[in-house]
Amino acid sequence: MREVVVVTPSASGTALVATSSGASSAVILDYRQAPFVTGIAVEYPTGTTATCQVEITLDDPSGTAFATAAVWYLNPAMTAMTSPTVGTIANGNGASIACRAVRLNNTAYSAGAPTMTVVMAGA
Repeated sequence: MREVVVVTPSASGTALVATSSGASSAVILDYRQAPFVTGIAVEYPTGTTATCQVEITLDDPSGTAFATAAVWYLNPAMTAMTSPTVGTIANGNGASIACRAVRLNNTAYSAGAPTMTVVMAGA
């Protein structure tokens, strides 16, 4: 999978400069890949003041209602971030969780534009 970078918030799938709280576009993952290994980096450029969390979904991104009806769960390894963080998609015990998509949700915003970079690796 190629490296994917998203900026929050996003509207209609287009990354925008952050001006408020909100979620990025979904980054679609290959959940059938074994082993399922996904690296995530959240960066805070100089002057950024925001609280973010990485969210995952098990819903099918090719479904017609995905954009409006997908159920998003917190990635336990990456919540309430206020500074640069590197992690993976894992449960509270550190075990990898296969999922279909990931996004960055900017839950509290003052200034700047947090970004999330996603890289998927496997066999």
